[in-house]
Amino acid sequence: MTMGDRIKARRKMVHLTQDEFGELLGVQKSAVAKWENGRVENIKRSTIQRMAQILECSPTYLLGFDEDNADSIQLTAPESYMLQVFRNLNQEGQDKVMEYAQLLGKTGLYDAYVEMDGEQNG
Repeated sequence: MTMGDRIKARRKMVHLTQDEFGELLGVQKSAVAKWENGRVENIKRSTIQRMAQILECSPTYLLGFDEDNADSIQLTAPESYMLQVFRNLNQEGQDKVMEYAQLLGKTGLYDAYVEMDGEQNG
């Protein structure tokens, strides 16, 4: 997998368009497209570090040095807490958490990417 493939896969995994990703990085969509298509591979270290933060992975994964980071993400403090609580529950409790999370996800009321007025959050 090339660096461009990794960038594109991670961008899609965190639900960002090329435009949104470029905006977060302070570059045009065309720059993102060039990185993903492999037309530009010489990317500033500071840009790769910022990409990794946005794409919730390590810079070494983006550069191809860390194969094990393919599915890992950096958890926020609340996510880490929730994972710890979840792991401390018995199977019935874990099943209830999953059921509740699925119900919340289906309503759309708590979608992190949509505000109440329908505009995209980013």
